[in-house]
Amino acid sequence: MGVTIHYRFLVRHPEVLERMQGWLATLAGEFGMEVRERNSEEHSLLIDPPQCETLDLTFKPGPVGWVCSGSCKTQFSDWRTHVRVAELLRVLVAFCSRAEVYDEGTTRRGTLTGSGDPSGRIPSSWSV
Repeated sequence: MGVTIHYRFLVRHPEVLERMQGWLATLAGEFGMEVRERNSEEHSLLIDPPQCETLDLTFKPGPVGWVCSGSCKTQFSDWRTHVRVAELLRVLVAFCSRAEVYDEGTTRRGTLTGSGDPSGRIPSSWSV
């Protein structure tokens, strides 16, 4: 057991995925995290926060869109890294039609609805 952030996302518009990956890769780079693509034909981004498990954001086709689910254990990182992982997932929500995130570090669980908009606009009330 440790502090883990669990997540599940649904993107209904496939054209959103590439734009979303660009945003996430840029932000993760600004946070000093290594970013890799699994392969260019998949919608897959692997982000390596320091002293954490890899944040695997692989979107696979599902019955109503593209889905991604997983978790990232942040137990051995400092609190800043945990917050940055949570912030990356929060940005991801803006691109999703539906999102569920559970952060054991704050005991918050939420089902969120992003804009689901192909433009992938991040709400101005969010600081990134």
